[in-house]
Amino acid sequence: VLSAASQSLEEKFKDKPLIEASIRLRLGGTWREIGESDEAEQHFLRAVDIYRQHYGDEHRITLRAMVPLSYIYEDLGRYRDMESLSAKILRIRQNVYGAKCPAGAVNPLAVALCHLGRYEEAESWFSKALQSGWPYIKLNLARVYTAKGRYEEAERLIRNAIEAAGLDAE
Repeated sequence: VLSAASQSLEEKFKDKPLIEASIRLRLGGTWREIGESDEAEQHFLRAVDIYRQHYGDEHRITLRAMVPLSYIYEDLGRYRDMESLSAKILRIRQNVYGAKCPAGAVNPLAVALCHLGRYEEAESWFSKALQSGWPYIKLNLARVYTAKGRYEEAERLIRNAIEAAGLDAE
């Protein structure tokens, strides 16, 4: 079903590229959910390309479409690509929309840095995003603490994230 839907998109929506891009983001997410990151990457790349052509590199919609592509690079073990794309997203957001960046823009860069063993940089970015209150930021920072042997701090963050999610930590 997904393959069939994927094949006819460009022709079917040749006069409606923004609809095609939106559908490709959904298909990319679905392909990723079933573990087919190579297929997902193709859809995300095409969606980003369409948004770039329509809105330009610096538009929020283009930037938002780039984030799932960075996570595809993580899935594929392409951490340098993830770092490069995530840094680009963050740089554009800071230059165009101001210094304050949402946790959703910081997280992919910090995750990439963690994968690359650059724990000090990852910790710095996660710490900046911690004020968002998003549990996954706490969990990712706990991952950095664990890698650095700071187990008690990691456990405290994990328990805090679990409680913030309304779950039982025990």
